[in-house]
Amino acid sequence: MFFTRRKVTVVLAFVLLFSITSPVLNSTTASAAKKKTYGLIKVQTKFLDKYWTTAHKLCEKSIKNGRGDSDYLLMAQVGLESGHLTSDLAKGKNNCLGIDAYSTGSESVYEHARWFDSIKDCMAYHTDLMVRKYKKASKNYNNPYAFVDSIASTYAPGSGDYTSDIKNLIDKYALYNSQFYTPEIKDIERTLDRAEKALASAKKRYQKATEEKESLSCHFDLTWAKSGVTPKDIADGSVFSVKAALAQREIGNILENMADWEKRLEKAKKKGRSTFHTIALGINYGRISATKKNLGDAYDCVMEEYEKLS
Repeated sequence: MFFTRRKVTVVLAFVLLFSITSPVLNSTTASAAKKKTYGLIKVQTKFLDKYWTTAHKLCEKSIKNGRGDSDYLLMAQVGLESGHLTSDLAKGKNNCLGIDAYSTGSESVYEHARWFDSIKDCMAYHTDLMVRKYKKASKNYNNPYAFVDSIASTYAPGSGDYTSDIKNLIDKYALYNSQFYTPEIKDIERTLDRAEKALASAKKRYQKATEEKESLSCHFDLTWAKSGVTPKDIADGSVFSVKAALAQREIGNILENMADWEKRLEKAKKKGRSTFHTIALGINYGRISATKKNLGDAYDCVMEEYEKLS
């Protein structure tokens, strides 16, 4: 019957329209595609690919009562202090932050340094230490640039290049990491764009169907007859035509799917927010160039965060 066939067609159309699956963003996906390195060498990108998610989760977990550790500061500290996990302490004792790394009368720096079960354990220990020891500075957990300025004099006394070295790494890390989040965001945005066009088309068909007098011979069939609808009902406008009913249902389906994809978009942006926010801070401090050529597909997300700063 006419109505049944159209119903199947509409359902299949929506299966095709909303069947795109967004890519899972992990180190494998990121490394498989060609990424800009922003001046980072292989040992540095390998370090980021493997440990960025770990550091981010540890720091997110540390945030309580407006205080916490900074994910980008933590990563930059590990990178700088362990040579991106190439130091003897990092390789031999999983000590990537020089915990208790000083000599005594009977032990060398390496011998006295603490041993950890894993790099993650060392990061977790350091994160807890930062929040406990630097109570005032840890209020800057969402601003690694301000955080390192607050602790440099006591954390790395006498090291004049420490803050600049850390900040330079933060700049490059954030720009590199932004490429992990943008593919999923762009895919969802493209899906929503197609849905917007489909919605506009369905609305036009609905409008046309409700305005035109339709031929009863073409649109009245047994499906409508069994429901108690007569040709006269359609003719005098007391019920919708078949075309109008189908268009109205299609509009409802599109709006429902769009609401779901909007939620997915917000979730995808949330995953990359600390990265986009850090880049926005770098722009605000005049450290990072706010151009589409430099920021690539992350440009829109970064500029959203930049506008929030002002």
